[in-house]
Amino acid sequence: MASLIESVLSLEQQAGGVVAEAHAGAKKLETETAERIEAIRREVSAAVEARTAEYRGQAEAKLEADLAAAAAEHAAAMAKLGGLSQALLDKQAALVVDRLRGK
Repeated sequence: MASLIESVLSLEQQAGGVVAEAHAGAKKLETETAERIEAIRREVSAAVEARTAEYRGQAEAKLEADLAAAAAEHAAAMAKLGGLSQALLDKQAALVVDRLRGK
């Protein structure tokens, strides 16, 4: 009977050791997983920031080009208007006034 009790106590001690090892393994796995998640999070964040910076640069370059084109178009239109004679402008203004008056 004593040897049976000793066997049960021995088994309990072994089981306690196995449980303690399992807890330690789980804790280690949890730590490793948290580290991997953080590394992936940093990697994704860096990729998103790089893509955002690239897009921002492209958008700014396109905006500058579009503004330059609009400014050139405006300057050409103003030059065209500046080239019109005063007599032609007066004639066109008179036509508009006549049209509004119903003539």
